[in-house]
Amino acid sequence: MKKYASTNNSLLSSPFTVIALLLGLWFIIFPYQTGLFNALLFNFENSILQAALYLVILLLGTSIVAVMQRKQTEASTLGVVAAVWVIPLCYVISSFGAVSSYYAHWMILINALAAAMFFIAVIGSRHAIGRNMIEWSIVASGYIIVAWGLLNAFGIAYSRDALWEAQPGQYRLTSVFQYSNTYAALLIALFLVALYYSTHAANRYWRALHALMLVPIFVSFMLTLSRAALLLLPVLVLCLLPFLRLSKQILLLLYMIVSIGASLIILSQIDTNMLEIALQVVPSGLQGDAMLFSPFDRLSWSGWLPMLGVSAVVALCACYLHEKLERWLDGRLARIIGRKWSLFAVPAVLIVLFALGAALVLGSSAIRGILPASIADRIENINFQQHSVLERGTFYKDAMKVSSDYPVLGAGGGGWADLYQQYQHNPYTSRQAHNYFIQVLVETGWVGLLAHLAFFIGLLVLYIRGHIRYPERRGSHLVLFIMAFAILAHSMLDFDMSFVYMIAVVFACLGASATAFAPTTGRAKALEAEKASFAASWPSWITPVATGVIAVVAIVYTGQQLSAHSNYDKAIALAQQGKPINEVMVPLDKAIKSSPDHPTFSTVKSQWLMQVYQQTKTESYAKEAGELIDHVYHANPYDEAIISTKYQNEWAIGQEDAALATLEERIAKFNWNISAYSDAMHYYSLSGWNAGTSDKKERRQQLWGRVDELHKEVLRRMEELKKLPEGQLQGREFDIVPAIRQALGFVAYGRGDYAKAIEWTQPLATGDLTKLKEDPTLEYAVRTYLAALDATGQSNDELKNQLFAANPDEEAMLKALIAGRTK
Repeated sequence: MKKYASTNNSLLSSPFTVIALLLGLWFIIFPYQTGLFNALLFNFENSILQAALYLVILLLGTSIVAVMQRKQTEASTLGVVAAVWVIPLCYVISSFGAVSSYYAHWMILINALAAAMFFIAVIGSRHAIGRNMIEWSIVASGYIIVAWGLLNAFGIAYSRDALWEAQPGQYRLTSVFQYSNTYAALLIALFLVALYYSTHAANRYWRALHALMLVPIFVSFMLTLSRAALLLLPVLVLCLLPFLRLSKQILLLLYMIVSIGASLIILSQIDTNMLEIALQVVPSGLQGDAMLFSPFDRLSWSGWLPMLGVSAVVALCACYLHEKLERWLDGRLARIIGRKWSLFAVPAVLIVLFALGAALVLGSSAIRGILPASIADRIENINFQQHSVLERGTFYKDAMKVSSDYPVLGAGGGGWADLYQQYQHNPYTSRQAHNYFIQVLVETGWVGLLAHLAFFIGLLVLYIRGHIRYPERRGSHLVLFIMAFAILAHSMLDFDMSFVYMIAVVFACLGASATAFAPTTGRAKALEAEKASFAASWPSWITPVATGVIAVVAIVYTGQQLSAHSNYDKAIALAQQGKPINEVMVPLDKAIKSSPDHPTFSTVKSQWLMQVYQQTKTESYAKEAGELIDHVYHANPYDEAIISTKYQNEWAIGQEDAALATLEERIAKFNWNISAYSDAMHYYSLSGWNAGTSDKKERRQQLWGRVDELHKEVLRRMEELKKLPEGQLQGREFDIVPAIRQALGFVAYGRGDYAKAIEWTQPLATGDLTKLKEDPTLEYAVRTYLAALDATGQSNDELKNQLFAANPDEEAMLKALIAGRTK
């Protein structure tokens, strides 16, 4: 006993175990910032960088430990950890021809974090206790996320969009993710894990603890209203069952049936309460401090108390009835357990039961009546013509169009987010391709996709083969395998892997389970191989040394980006305080120096410089703004904010032709963005007016002719949208917006067609004028309308007074417009 205790204490103090503990803490600390969503948008970067810094420092420490303890590391383990670096390597290669320099480098970091998770998990799992620590930490992190989501559902806690209003009067539970489908993916994994523990935990109290979580997990799962996840769950249950012996399969199904049945009993009440709570808590939270409920408020306790009650019943069954039931099953099934087909008997029966159950739920009004209306409606509408299916089909078609232009090495990190608007069929907004592997294809080409598939399929084959060959080494590491591939399976339907937390779960689980069945090498044999020659010993140190170098590079990059964000925040704070421009620019210049290709930093500085230029007319400010925006444009030529800033700068300094060329480029790259057309039509109309002298009439007609062409293109695309399948949503607005009306009215006025000018601008000029002060388009329209009235001998003094009251300069501009029609 003393020897065992001594060995156990030694393992606890082992550097491998410390690594596992520190990795586990990452999962406890970092998921609460929107699940570390990698939206490829500035506002989401800082929390990811903070989590990344922790991880890359741990990666460096793990590399050092791996070098120092290389005699204890098997060659097979080193081969596995070396293979994972193919994932970020694909992004490194694709970055050389990337459409966005900044996001190409950013995605190298994200995928390096995935590889780091894998590497650290492999090394931390050198001893079984380290693997257990990683396993427990990930599962505990998931359970805490479930608890947090339910606290929001019961009104006891509040985080923004934990209850997401998908449509008026319908809320979907998202917990920390702010996206219900990704939360559903995590809940599928956790439900399978809790089922496994409930049937396999040797300690009755641990078994009861996991059984206690079954109902909260399933209730949360149903409250996400995720239809794809609901269809995927039974498929994944079927995939899990062959890994279990027959009696465990039956027990797992019993736990699943009991927990689902118990959940459905209380689900309607919880759903009703959640909606009523959300209608009070969410609006107050959006305005400032959320109006939280007491746990003892009727709406709150009538939700959580029944849940605790039925969960306790399931846990008590697991605690006191499980062992007797398992012994009884083993006795009854003893004759068939040894037969090869026995592992597949329950899954075969289950397929039939699932088919019958689905038909019953979809076809029986009595069964649907048990479910809350919101959930019943979602289930009833499951078909291949619903908008989410049609929209995903469109994403995938558009992604293949992108891939056909960037087939081998892809468009680089962020390629889909940058390019999808140029290739899209209709004006949807989706910076995610809603399929992990298709997004990998767009970003890294077929080379990268095949490398990713080879890595994941290789690990899948290795684990399954080990599970079959080494039954004595089976264990709870199956939980890690379950979680990783459950999330990967769902990621083929949604953008789960755009959440760094989910990436971390997948790669840490894969790393911790990857070597569970790895062949071990004897100590003496390892020492002999190390002493034999350099060629025989180099794998034991080259992989961790190379990883250490990667860690150092990642630390430097992450530190630079964090510094840049910090300095940018300082600049914004100084600007809000009204500090002088020279003082404001000091931290902003530091931010740009740390991250010269970052779109946000350079765009903001360019805009500020142009504001100063317009106030002072000092050419040096405009020149610096132009050089800055040109640099960041060449690094990120598909960033719409950069392109918009570029043409506004060019117009402001009188480079009309350059501005119009940039506007045309914007239309080509964002051809379903109605603002691209309306802005171009506005500037073409102004440029035509400015070319109004007699020797430039041909240019005027050419410029105004382009307004007509763009109008026809907008109408053509509007007709295309009418051909969308009935169930598919259009996406963003694409219509004759006010700015287009104003431009067409202005051109008609310039051509002397005053009746047409009145026709185009009258709906704006005689409509809602409450925003006249803040809306330049509305001012233009009213001014054009009044000038056209004047040209036809009419007048509207009340409207004229409203316009002058909104902007005193309008009186002079209206007079100039009236005088200008004689040009």
